[in-house]
Amino acid sequence: MTEFEVVSRADCGAVVWDNLAKTSAMAWFWHLWASVDAFETWNGAIDHSFAILDKSSGGRVLCICPLFLFNGRKPFSSLLSRLESTGGPVWDGGLSSRQVSSLYKFLSDLLVQKARELRVYKVDISFSPLSPYLVDGAMSINPAIYLGARDTSTHSWIVDLREHNQETLWQKIEHRSRKAVNKARRNGMVVRTASAQDLDAYLKLHRESCARLGIPEKPAAYFQSIFTTHLEQGNALILAGCDADGTVHALHTFAIAKGAALYWTVASDEIAMQLGLNNLVQWEAMVRFLDMGLSFYENGEAFPGYQSGKLKRISDFKKGFGADLHPYFRGTLITREVVYASIQLAKAILRKRGQE
Repeated sequence: MTEFEVVSRADCGAVVWDNLAKTSAMAWFWHLWASVDAFETWNGAIDHSFAILDKSSGGRVLCICPLFLFNGRKPFSSLLSRLESTGGPVWDGGLSSRQVSSLYKFLSDLLVQKARELRVYKVDISFSPLSPYLVDGAMSINPAIYLGARDTSTHSWIVDLREHNQETLWQKIEHRSRKAVNKARRNGMVVRTASAQDLDAYLKLHRESCARLGIPEKPAAYFQSIFTTHLEQGNALILAGCDADGTVHALHTFAIAKGAALYWTVASDEIAMQLGLNNLVQWEAMVRFLDMGLSFYENGEAFPGYQSGKLKRISDFKKGFGADLHPYFRGTLITREVVYASIQLAKAILRKRGQE
């Protein structure tokens, strides 16, 4: 009989943690030790990631789970605190169905226990659509429901790169996207591979983008991890969109793992948007993914239900590069129903305004 023991990420150790992250078909980029480290740079993030060991087999690691506590904004810190698991719990593919069933029950109880101890109103869990066991659609049921979570799934845009060359991929993207790519080229825009030396340019564009959009900046340390650690480990591609003089007007970062890539972060200025440079960078990224032999490219969460507004424009931009809708499985364990319902109402009002 399997006996479970819970240890912190630190006690598990980077080598053992990454071994499961790299070998489990359930895991993807977000489970890597360096990725969890990157999330820890976010403002207010407190790492509660854990591993589950099998005591009956000498402490073999069966499961890892990235998990962060985010306290609410003052003066409602304690009321609005939440736990978030990007990637969700993943485990060894060699477990029997009985062991998996026992593990789901153990995890469900453990997450509820942690939520109560930390006095959070919810635990959000998301599973990457690029995980090998999800990307081909073999899993039709949201794994979160086995954890006792409420289904809060959405969709993501994914480009299937298999059986494509550059010519067929060009024909796959929509006319408006090809038109924007050609516009950027006519205006002398070019794309080059970026390096750690481009971090300062990214941070400058990030500050400009956030000011223009009225959104908070992410910590410089987060982007530093992309431009150094992830780039050095081969888990990131960064492309710079420049004018003919070499001035950088856009920088896009892409996460890469297990034969797939994700549109990760972007920072660009008004010139990039006016001249179609962001479209050109997207196209050049896809060409590079073909050269790298990647099978899938996820360019972001979809908002197919929106008929107008900012979110529709964002969704249409992603769709334009030949992407198809895929399920993005998510779930929420709710521990304070009234708080959760009130926040959902406030978000619905904001989404309505975003469509106007």
